[in-house]
Amino acid sequence: MSLSTQVISSSGAFSFTPDSNKTRVCVIIGGKLKVQVGDEKEFVVGQRSMFRISPGVKCLVLNTTYIDAMLQVTTMTGPGQQ
Repeated sequence: MSLSTQVISSSGAFSFTPDSNKTRVCVIIGGKLKVQVGDEKEFVVGQRSMFRISPGVKCLVLNTTYIDAMLQVTTMTGPGQQ
């Protein structure tokens, strides 16, 4: 298990590469983001919201606001991570 923080600048984007061996749980520490996980409909999340990225699924987060957003990402690696 690992923990990281991503800062998504104003009008910026961050892409999670699909990995069949990783489950990611993301928590918005600050700001607001548009999120698209796999083929699901895009949704908006704000501070203290969270979303999950299943193994092998791509994800794109967009910051369409005028302030930076901060995302805390917990990554669990290994077989059976669903």
